[in-house]
Amino acid sequence: MLGLDRVCVFKLDIDSPVLEGKLLDAFLSSRSLTEVVDEFYVEKHIRTGAMKMHGMGTDRRFSPGVNDLSNWYKTVTNARKKGLRMHFWP
Repeated sequence: MLGLDRVCVFKLDIDSPVLEGKLLDAFLSSRSLTEVVDEFYVEKHIRTGAMKMHGMGTDRRFSPGVNDLSNWYKTVTNARKKGLRMHFWP
């Protein structure tokens, strides 16, 4: 043992809501992956009034109930309860 600390940061930012959602679900369901990640940043494409004002979140890839803010909070809260330090990436 060299006494060196390791830090693993994972940033998920692909700009494809469908692919990001699938990768997010796969990552969060894999305990072996979440255990090695110290900080997890996600650019989540969320359907909100503010996003719509700026022309984002209006196409069909943004599914109600999947890409809404309350669902995002549930996802993050559940991940944090399991010990994963999960954050929003702007």
